[in-house]
Amino acid sequence: MDGLPAGRHVITGQAASRPPAQARIDVSPAGSQATPGVVQDARVTFTGVSPGQLSGSLSAAGPAGWVVEPDAVTIDEASDGRPMSLSRTFYFEVPDTVASGSYPITFTFKGAAGLTATAAMTVQVTNTNILYGFEDGTAQGWTAGSNTASASAVTSFANGPGAPYDGKYALGAACSTVPADSWHTIQVTPSGILNLMNAHTFSLQEDSYGGAPGATGYQTMVTLTAGNGQTLSTTQTTSNDAWNEVDLDVASWPDRNDVRGIAVAFRAAGSTYPWGCQFQIDDVRWSG
Repeated sequence: MDGLPAGRHVITGQAASRPPAQARIDVSPAGSQATPGVVQDARVTFTGVSPGQLSGSLSAAGPAGWVVEPDAVTIDEASDGRPMSLSRTFYFEVPDTVASGSYPITFTFKGAAGLTATAAMTVQVTNTNILYGFEDGTAQGWTAGSNTASASAVTSFANGPGAPYDGKYALGAACSTVPADSWHTIQVTPSGILNLMNAHTFSLQEDSYGGAPGATGYQTMVTLTAGNGQTLSTTQTTSNDAWNEVDLDVASWPDRNDVRGIAVAFRAAGSTYPWGCQFQIDDVRWSG
């Protein structure tokens, strides 16, 4: 020791006080992408220090209706002034009825003498429900409407890209030979009342023939009909020989909880030439 002369010396010391109790929670991952009905997990690490025994409860809580397990674990570890750490895995499942959006899952430790710690992870939910995918090889209740000869499940078709948007089947519509600017319709009555209260968007994929003589473009119209007869519809310009997403915003429609009918119509705008077209739909769904 610098400055200490040679010889015998007596060194005295005083025990330092043990550090105050402290606790911290870390969650991995801090954020997660989730879809309803799929179980996911989070790894929660608790780190703490206490003059003696470090005891308490580490709990987890999600939004109302969510399943989070376990809901709590007991912590009872000797610390004696030294840091200790342990990790536990929690599992969560998003309910089917949850709308798309960001939701927190909160982890909280409560120990003796008011010792607490809190951390949260953010779960980004994307809620998409396929209503008609035609993967059973049937029309799933869809029928031909005005100016349409037939509607059936198909695995291929003459117009590009020649294959379903997703999976093995799409629904193909064969049009009657009428003026090209006439609406050709296919339709379905859902097997039960279709409730879209948790939906923001109703959508589907559409593809069609091209080459109608004199046509200035092609259009697809989607119409929802409620039990009281009110309708909500959208008309979009679509490209032939390609899958087009057609979206209908239902978020502010007051009758979206009582949908009784769905119709899709296609035409070639600007042409009265007699035209026996074909068009297809696939992946009919709603998203929250």
